[in-house]
Amino acid sequence: MKMTSLKRTKAGNKEAVSPGAADGEEYGYGTRINLDHDDLEKLGIEKLPDTESAHEIHARVRVRRTETAERDGEKRRSMELQITHMAPLKPYKAEASQEQKPGAGVRRDLDDAYDKSAAKK
Repeated sequence: MKMTSLKRTKAGNKEAVSPGAADGEEYGYGTRINLDHDDLEKLGIEKLPDTESAHEIHARVRVRRTETAERDGEKRRSMELQITHMAPLKPYKAEASQEQKPGAGVRRDLDDAYDKSAAKK
């Protein structure tokens, strides 16, 4: 699945009204999630990853709120998501083949899972 960067542009930071935007935050206020001790336990994360290291997540969310409003004559939309299920973090590895072939990462994960289950037999 192709991912889209949510990094704010310099112009976007000047126009944004969310907390942190005026301080030059690279990403919008609502793009962070916080996992507490109990969440980390459920995910089996014992060793905390290095700060600023990149990881991938797979999660199921529930839409909790949607909003459409008009500001300065422009229609603006937002929504709030609640993460209800999440897979453990996986270190992010950029691969050229994954970028060229949609679903290549999923196929690789399925192949790895198959290889592990076959090795147990």
